[in-house]
Amino acid sequence: MDSWRYVPSQDSSAIAIATAGKYFVAMDDKRAIERTSHLAPSVGVTRTKEIMVKAIRKGILTIREAHSIKKEWSTQHRFRLSFETFESLIR
Repeated sequence: MDSWRYVPSQDSSAIAIATAGKYFVAMDDKRAIERTSHLAPSVGVTRTKEIMVKAIRKGILTIREAHSIKKEWSTQHRFRLSFETFESLIR
């Protein structure tokens, strides 16, 4: 399906499973999110920062731990989140 060409293959697999089981997918690629919303509107999409904020609010992670994970993603995995602090998202 040509319309899926902007969705990375690993995301396509997750979307297929989510559609079949009525699950959410976590993704951060803006183009893939837009394409998924258009082609598979029944699939709920959440972003990494939303998962981290929920974990902080539920007491699963502290803000300090979340920042440590964010820093590791940035330095070790080339995955960057576009905000400076989790505190700004918690308010």
